[in-house]
Amino acid sequence: MRRYGFYILMFLIVELFITISVFNVREQRFRDYTQEQTELDQNYFNSTIKTFRQITAEVFNKRINTPLVKEYMTAGYKDDSERNSIRNSLYQLVLPEFDTLKAVNLAEIQFHFPDSTSFLRMSRPSEYGDSLGGIRSMITEANERNTYVEGFEMGRYMLGYRYIFPLNTEKEHVGAVELVISTEGLVNAMNLLYGYNFKYIMPVNFRTGSESATAEKISDKYMIDSCDDCRLEEPNVNLSYYVNQIIKRDLDTHIEGLLKKDKASSYLTKYNGKAYFLTFIPVRDENGASAGAIVSYHLAEVYGKIATYFYVLYALFSLIALSVTAAIAALDSSRRRIHNANLMLEQKVEDKVRELRSREQFFSQQAKMVTMGEMLSAILHQWKQPISSVSLLADMLNFECDSGECSLEIRKYIKDIKEQTSFMAQTDRDFRNFLKPSTRPEVFNVCEAVQEIIRLFDFSFAKFNTSFRTSWTDEMAEKAYIKGYPNEFKHVLLNLFNNARDAIALRREKMIENNQNVAYFKGIIKIEVRIDDDMLCVTVTDTGGGIPDDVISRIFQQYFSTKNENGSGIGLFMTKNLVESNMNGKISVRNVDEGAEFTIACPLVSKED
Repeated sequence: MRRYGFYILMFLIVELFITISVFNVREQRFRDYTQEQTELDQNYFNSTIKTFRQITAEVFNKRINTPLVKEYMTAGYKDDSERNSIRNSLYQLVLPEFDTLKAVNLAEIQFHFPDSTSFLRMSRPSEYGDSLGGIRSMITEANERNTYVEGFEMGRYMLGYRYIFPLNTEKEHVGAVELVISTEGLVNAMNLLYGYNFKYIMPVNFRTGSESATAEKISDKYMIDSCDDCRLEEPNVNLSYYVNQIIKRDLDTHIEGLLKKDKASSYLTKYNGKAYFLTFIPVRDENGASAGAIVSYHLAEVYGKIATYFYVLYALFSLIALSVTAAIAALDSSRRRIHNANLMLEQKVEDKVRELRSREQFFSQQAKMVTMGEMLSAILHQWKQPISSVSLLADMLNFECDSGECSLEIRKYIKDIKEQTSFMAQTDRDFRNFLKPSTRPEVFNVCEAVQEIIRLFDFSFAKFNTSFRTSWTDEMAEKAYIKGYPNEFKHVLLNLFNNARDAIALRREKMIENNQNVAYFKGIIKIEVRIDDDMLCVTVTDTGGGIPDDVISRIFQQYFSTKNENGSGIGLFMTKNLVESNMNGKISVRNVDEGAEFTIACPLVSKED
């Protein structure tokens, strides 16, 4: 009995060590996750402010900082008798630009005289003449120091982020112009840019007039924006409602302390059995006083996954500890019997330990895959911000073209930018589908897919002196249909085209190094579509010199690359998986006269299928 008590004590000590270790690691993972999400939300906020800074600067420099506007400001300041007429002329001049900017959540354009008197509010043209000197410190600073100023500031009608530009002629300072994004507009822009849930929590006295209709009072001190579009599965209930209830519940215990901090802070909480993640990004006015916070919120699905993962890990290690303890006890007991039985039990223990180690290694590998999946999701999520910003700037260029004159070439460039950002956004979704394949294939035309890829990327290949040639008849194009995932098929083609381009560029460099004449060398990527029996074949042939015979058999292996440190070895491996798994097809490669030839063969279907 004393010996059994020793084994029980040993198991309890090991179990205590496992418990402390696993749960410490789990808590650290929660803290890391919270920190990552906090930094991500702060970056979203900073990027939005930066994007609007670029937009307002562009509008000011091109549309407002003009001789005519400066003439109106100078004349209005010096001539009281004609001030109303001049104000109306300035209003009519700026109105089209103001109407355009309201589409991207700009709330106000306001003109101020050098003495900080309000000359024109575009949103309220009938309200003017009030002196803001000494009241609005940012306006006062912009005029007195003749400098650009930006930041949050409470005005007469709203709290907003203000971009204030000094207005100068060659001889004198004639005033300041501020372009204002209301906090409500800033939140709406962030929701639009990032597909995220953001709202604004503010002191009660910071909302006036009709704007308070969009907010809910949650205490004597604070109000918060509501959102009716963030639906959950439950009928007639939205995510914003739950978040408001959480904020009401935790305002005194957690949130009010976060609102007083000078940097973004986050916390995880539970409500109705679900985990939620809330980030509070502090809003400070020009004097550093608290003006509330922008709140981001979402269901913390990763929280549950992390908790489940560590519970499983804890159970596994506990099972290992129990098994090892039991095995040791059995081994010790067997040693006191006969020598042969002892040898048999030792062998069983070794087999059991080997099996447990195998399970542990498998579980460790699974943990690495979970971490890689989280990293890939974070990277792909980060793509959205710059893509959305580029798309938003392209929209602004469209607005510019609509209100001015743009050449057809510029309009084409804008169209290309929109198509490229759309394609990059689609790439995000396609890569996620590769990790978790879709179950909805569709019938699409291969020739059209080839033409679309060439049309989108022809210009980037041209700078490498590489051109495309297609080979199929109109009759063939009408029959060239397969069933699968068109965007993934396009990525397959693009990957083959990029490899062909790199091979052509490398061959040209080697010819130059060998003092060969490259004047007559042509970089060509030929795409041929044909039908063999009931299979549709797409052949991609290049003039890149081919693949060495000693490695061509390994070209589709994962992490194998012929580009040394410049290649990851994933491209062709992914290409093969996409063709075989998602297209029910096959891909092969061989060397031809001047280069390599890749052939994709997929079952031919009719358009009606």
